[in-house]
Amino acid sequence: MWLYSDVEDYVFYAGETNWNPIPGATNASYTINYELCQSRWFLRCSRRSGCNDWPGESNVVRVRINPVPVVGINVDANCVKLYACAASVTANVTSGGTAPFSYVWNTGATTQSITGICNAGVFSVTVTD
Repeated sequence: MWLYSDVEDYVFYAGETNWNPIPGATNASYTINYELCQSRWFLRCSRRSGCNDWPGESNVVRVRINPVPVVGINVDANCVKLYACAASVTANVTSGGTAPFSYVWNTGATTQSITGICNAGVFSVTVTD
């Protein structure tokens, strides 16, 4: 049986009442099939052979959802820089998320900045933590 708790800084102790059963979650593993939007703890209770009660916990897992990174874009480009293939675009995380961040640009680049841009165009980036 799997239980969950939304207590922020949880410490397990005997007689804890902040756990809620997850309907239908009775297997040895539990797959989360819904979007999580906050910190949540999961606990699997197991029965001892021949017992009808739930004597203890195992597999205590905390799932922490970090705030979505807010990204600002810095463009260093003008006609002279484009002509010289010296234009650049940089993604800066201004808030949210937890470093280190990874970057994937629509050009295939995986760095915080793309440089050596020769032509005007549309550039997009996905930032994850």
